[in-house]
Amino acid sequence: ELQQLQQLQQLQQLQQLQIYSKDYRKIEIKSNSVVYCDIPYKQKENKKEDYYGIFFNKKQFWEWAKTRDFPVYFSSSFLDEDEFECVWQKEKQCLMNNKNSKGKKTIIEKLFWNGIGKRINIDLFYKK
Repeated sequence: ELQQLQQLQQLQQLQQLQIYSKDYRKIEIKSNSVVYCDIPYKQKENKKEDYYGIFFNKKQFWEWAKTRDFPVYFSSSFLDEDEFECVWQKEKQCLMNNKNSKGKKTIIEKLFWNGIGKRINIDLFYKK
């Protein structure tokens, strides 16, 4: 019952949910917030404009996430940093094909956390 009460309290906090579609560095975030960032997935290292015409500096983002005083969660199918905890993962079919691939490709979607604050129960938000 205590666990259910805690889960209910976490869901009630979502009533204060704010969604932004901006550069993460330009959003003023209160220190008692929980942040989820939907960052671009793996990019080709040699391209300057790689994600819908925009270059995303993942190393700069990781440094930002590590230095926050609030929990930061972000999803990725890869991570070449070992400073974040994988808190959830699921195998899924990638429906987008590129010129060199045929058919569907299986990827492992992962959710990472910067380890700051109390970890939320991710299972509340994902169907098993």
